[in-house]
Amino acid sequence: MKVNYLLIFVAALVGAITPQPLLAGESAVVNADRVNVRNSPSVNSEVFAQLAKGETVSVLETIAPQKTELGAPAQWSRISLPATVPVYVNASFVSKGIVTANQLNLRSGPGEQFSVLAKLARGTKVI
Repeated sequence: MKVNYLLIFVAALVGAITPQPLLAGESAVVNADRVNVRNSPSVNSEVFAQLAKGETVSVLETIAPQKTELGAPAQWSRISLPATVPVYVNASFVSKGIVTANQLNLRSGPGEQFSVLAKLARGTKVI
C-alpha cells in the first residue's frame, strides 16, 4: 500500500515539474533575453528579430519537428508577430491599407533579399 502511494506521489511530482506545451491562442512571457524570432522552425533559418525577457507573445501553435538538427529545440512555438517587430511589403501593391496585388510577400526586411515571412492575399488589410 505504501508503495502505491509513493508511486502516485512521484508521478504527480514529475507531472508538476515537467514543462507542458503551450496551447494555441495562449499568451506566453519570454523568459530569456534576446530570444531569436526566426522565419521557420530551424536553427539554420534567418533571425529577423529578437524578443526581450518579459515581453508577452501570443502562441499560435507548438510543433515538434520530425527530424531535429544538432542543437535544435525539441519543440518550436509559432507566435503572432509582436507590434515591436517590423515587417515590410512593396508599397506599390498596397492602397489605403489594402493589398492590391493578387499575392503580396511579407518580408523580414525592406528588400527582395530578405526572407518571405508570409503571403498576403488581395484585399487583406494592412496597417
